[in-house]
Amino acid sequence: MPIVPEITVDTLAEWRQTKRPHLLVDVREIHEYLTSNLNGKHIPMALCLARAHELPLDRPVVFHCRTGQRAAAVASAVIEKKGLENVWNLKGGILAWKEAMNPEWDVA
Repeated sequence: MPIVPEITVDTLAEWRQTKRPHLLVDVREIHEYLTSNLNGKHIPMALCLARAHELPLDRPVVFHCRTGQRAAAVASAVIEKKGLENVWNLKGGILAWKEAMNPEWDVA
């Protein structure tokens, strides 16, 4: 199983603020995404490999979920089975984002 690099919420926030090209992919279920999201592309975990053709090769792809575990598994599978290289896991997931960026936010 490939080792997946992690990105912190602070680094992701910097990328977003400076408009660094990247794609954020939310791998949570639809009910989680509809409750709270970071405006990333929604591809549920079960569909990520089948929809890997939607992922860009020319910029980083950052996967995230609630805590980072599902996203790490997806990122690992995309690296191993689809050969993508510029793939990251958001360390701590959307809960880490909430804690660092918006503690009052209601996250599913």
